[in-house]
Amino acid sequence: RGMDSVIGYVSKIAYSRLMPPEHTWDKVKAAVTAGDIMNMPKPLQDAIAAKVPIVIDVDPEGHTHQRIVRGSEIYELENACSAEVGCGGKGWPFRRGRDVGEL
Repeated sequence: RGMDSVIGYVSKIAYSRLMPPEHTWDKVKAAVTAGDIMNMPKPLQDAIAAKVPIVIDVDPEGHTHQRIVRGSEIYELENACSAEVGCGGKGWPFRRGRDVGEL
């Protein structure tokens, strides 16, 4: 945030991704909600097992909001870019969501 970088871009460069349009949050949310690891895509299973972050786009074109899963933790990264705040840290509010199997 201190660098005022475009956080959504930085997260996609820093972490592995489930690639849209094949894999989006809508397509994996049910398995994540249930904690049903076996019905998640293999890259997501592997990331959860290794406790390494993986980015899941909400939008099938890879724009806007993201979910970042690290082990059983889920982080919600929202795109709130605007002319007033730009697309830096203030334009990408995030919060820790519920854990895998707790949604």
